[in-house]
Amino acid sequence: MKTEEGDMIKLNYTGKIKDSGEIFDTTYEEV
Repeated sequence: MKTEEGDMIKLNYTGKIKDSGEIFDTTYEEV
């Protein structure tokens, strides 16, 4: 799917530190 200038893209992610599993950033409210 091609995006155009001005398009909105919704993205969910969770950033974790690999060694400890500590979450440092997320878009999920539940976490």
